[in-house]
Amino acid sequence: MLYKGEKTRFVIDQGKLVVHPAMPGLNIPGHADHGYEPLAVIAESFMAPDTWITMHEHVQDEIISYVPDGVMRHDDRTTGKLLANPGQLMVMNAGRSFWREERTFAGDAPVRMLQIFVRPHTLDLEPHIQHGPLAAPEPNRWRYLVGPERT
Repeated sequence: MLYKGEKTRFVIDQGKLVVHPAMPGLNIPGHADHGYEPLAVIAESFMAPDTWITMHEHVQDEIISYVPDGVMRHDDRTTGKLLANPGQLMVMNAGRSFWREERTFAGDAPVRMLQIFVRPHTLDLEPHIQHGPLAAPEPNRWRYLVGPERT
């Protein structure tokens, strides 16, 4: 059965950063978990120019970052500085510990970003980052963006 919830009214508004999280498990009546299976949270975020989300830790997260508008400037203690933009896709495999920060510069355009938080198949994996070009979309065709390691 497909459960479709209304758009969440829960908003994290920190001025220059606004996040609209969707928690798929909350759409299922009687379900005690905010996530559903490996899917934990889907967050649509908006970052204004000159925004800095300082270095912070993620543990046991797989975070898929898709930026359809703007440039999100990423830095982490594992890989270093990277850009996420409409032409790049980033997947952060936090594992047991992953420290990162995100920012925009004063002259940057506003950022719209979709981040999908997935629970890893195994706990305490080595931290890792996957980053690369995103294939151009084709009209009326699905794009394969990410999937399990085995596919």
